[in-house]
Amino acid sequence: MGRRLSSVQFVEQVKWSAILFRDIIDMSKEIITFNRQFQIWSYIVGHSQLLLRSTKSPDHPTRVDIFFKNVKSIQLPTTIDDFSIVESDVESVQALSVNLNDADLRNRRVFLVHGVNCTGYVVAGFMDCREDEGEYNSPSPFEESWKFTVK
Repeated sequence: MGRRLSSVQFVEQVKWSAILFRDIIDMSKEIITFNRQFQIWSYIVGHSQLLLRSTKSPDHPTRVDIFFKNVKSIQLPTTIDDFSIVESDVESVQALSVNLNDADLRNRRVFLVHGVNCTGYVVAGFMDCREDEGEYNSPSPFEESWKFTVK
């Protein structure tokens, strides 16, 4: 069993992760930024697909879907405020103690996710973003990508 951290040790570890993450962002390529809340909306086992969504609100008349495909690893909170994604290199991500091997990274990229008081990552082969006027439970524009037929 792993070693338990005291609350003080845990807070220190989170602070170091945040500092490392800030340094990694400085060395990485920012892909998208939104000043709104996103949530993990769905994960589909077929083709390992993850959908993050920001729904319409009084402040935001549109909905935003962020879609990842060929996902190998995820570490995200369920909701993220003031959301940004940067693509990073493997060496920088390993500083965050992410255990990835060459097979995990084959044909995949590392996307670091940053929000207010949180950091995380998604290791995936593909990422795309769409903004539309869809309603809360309207199908995602990416939905066709995760439909498949078993014969």
